[in-house]
Amino acid sequence: MPANGRRDSPAEGRGLIRAEACEVNLAHHCNLACRGCFHLSPILPKRYADPVELRTKLSWLARCYRAGSLRLIGGEPLLHPDIPAVIAAVRESGVSSRLVVVTNGLLLGRMPDAFWAGVDKVRISSYPGKAMPGALLRECRRKAIRFGVDLRLALCPEFREPFSIPGTEDAGLVGRIYRTCLHAHVWQCHTVDAGYFYKCPQSRFIPAALPDATFSPQEDGIPIEDSPEFAGAVRSYLGSPVPLKSCRHCLGSVGKKFDHELVERSTWARRQDRPVEDLVDLECLARLEARPSSDPGYGGAVYHLNRLRDYLRHLIAQRSLGAVAAALMPRLRRRHSPERTPPVAPSSG
Repeated sequence: MPANGRRDSPAEGRGLIRAEACEVNLAHHCNLACRGCFHLSPILPKRYADPVELRTKLSWLARCYRAGSLRLIGGEPLLHPDIPAVIAAVRESGVSSRLVVVTNGLLLGRMPDAFWAGVDKVRISSYPGKAMPGALLRECRRKAIRFGVDLRLALCPEFREPFSIPGTEDAGLVGRIYRTCLHAHVWQCHTVDAGYFYKCPQSRFIPAALPDATFSPQEDGIPIEDSPEFAGAVRSYLGSPVPLKSCRHCLGSVGKKFDHELVERSTWARRQDRPVEDLVDLECLARLEARPSSDPGYGGAVYHLNRLRDYLRHLIAQRSLGAVAAALMPRLRRRHSPERTPPVAPSSG
């Protein structure tokens, strides 16, 4: 990784634009209402991705762009009524050869064999108080082994403030948050939704969550088009140093930390009705400015050791001792592997 902590920009160089990951929100809504949802699902209306539109738009995108992995996410992606059709559409597009599903896992036992046969990895975000029952987790592990799917359980005990409804008028602060945003610049959580390409999921969903928004989500993205100019538009968009309109309301990677909790949907937005200045973690911001990716809440060694400890405790509590060994081996192999995959930011699912 370069000294500034950023991965090679997908907007640089010739040929295909290459990125770490691209996300597709299969469902905007969710079966949980997590206080720290980065995709703002608790206050979004029901909406499902259209497999036909998805195949077309991703195929156009694939002419100039490749992602290391394509994440099917949400909301809760398993709420989609025809996931096998979505999987087929994504596979046919060629935008990525690796398909990852990010889910809370509560509906995973309902998935047909076509689901397991079509994906490469399932990442289960496990939240305190809403973890998968042990029997369901063991059943899904057996399915994953049968179909050769990499099944991972990620405990999500804490989050950072995602956004501010009133935002801020401090352009300097907006710029600082934007420049240190791991979602946009390090993890490259690009998002495809309703025919548009976005630099990050927040730029798609924040405008939809603002009661008095003066701009639409589409103004922060670019339309995916079947045209020779599209590749240049993507390069210019991804390489721009100018914050998006949503950035005035976004906390990026530096919102204040808090423990996970489930809340009422009707009151979810009230907690975000404070200015950016009240919600930003200035110490974290300063650390990221001095040393990008250094925040222990997002990928530091102590953070990962604590996650592993909590994960093993969870498995032992479920009396799944065989799963303890199965969980340790991939982690030990990754420690000795020459390549490391960056962590997925806590989000929906």
